[in-house]
Amino acid sequence: MFYLGDNYKDRFVLPDPNEATAEFSMEDLADDMEGLTPQYPRIKIVSGGANQFDVGTDPENPQLERYLDGVFLFQHPSNAYWQGGNEDEGNAPICQSFDGKIGFGEPGGACISCVNNQFGSAVKDGKPAKGKLCKNTVMLYIQFSGEPIPYVIYLPPTSLGAFRKFCNDTFLVRQRAMFGSLVRIGLTKRVDGPNIYSVATFKLLRHFCGDELAEIKQYANPFREKAKAAIQDQVALYSSEKKAPELAETTEKPKVLEAASDADYIVPRGNARVPQPAMMEDDFVEIVGDDEFQISA
Repeated sequence: MFYLGDNYKDRFVLPDPNEATAEFSMEDLADDMEGLTPQYPRIKIVSGGANQFDVGTDPENPQLERYLDGVFLFQHPSNAYWQGGNEDEGNAPICQSFDGKIGFGEPGGACISCVNNQFGSAVKDGKPAKGKLCKNTVMLYIQFSGEPIPYVIYLPPTSLGAFRKFCNDTFLVRQRAMFGSLVRIGLTKRVDGPNIYSVATFKLLRHFCGDELAEIKQYANPFREKAKAAIQDQVALYSSEKKAPELAETTEKPKVLEAASDADYIVPRGNARVPQPAMMEDDFVEIVGDDEFQISA
């Protein structure tokens, strides 16, 4: 169930591990899984400021939800660069990074020092803009109550400031793991000139405790290890197929320009650290409600 509504206080229903493994052992699956990386169903944010998520797997028959109530199992940065910064989902990017650290393709190399990953590298209407040519996203893996497998949602640059602010205030400063709480994700409409888009909002519903927390922890930790291993496998695969340029061993940070929103590529002000860009004091984050944050226009 993607949206729990007023039933969010009910016990969270995790997948039954025995149901998936009852008939097949890992030995049975070994040959079938060779060279494959698990691809979880992807949730999309509907374009045009519709304030809806598409949780369906059939593009011809969208399954729309206004809110998502779930457990954050794991998150990691992911970068992608299209020629000239013009994103086209129909074409693969010419450079991509699965971990937000090392890019493969053209130009490739260390993301933190890449010229396309600096504020001020973007181009808008043929003129320099204050965003980035490289698109920084966060892949967020979410488990929903009663669903057999996790889902993944790509948080766009416009939502990263609110996401990091929420995670800091809800998990980091309280020294809680992300999987220890139930969170509601919503969307709010933003208008920037001719561009209309939706920005993610985040609200804490409740913290898990006792045996419910123990069960979720037992489920989440193995998933996190598998997810990290899958990222390492992807990096290793691309390292062998597309050699990344030599990475300079330096601690010197590149010059970072102040950033503000631009119509095509809007990024909260902050530095260009990867994989976790730090928030600045004036990151345009406003409180919407109790434990809920969003980016202001």
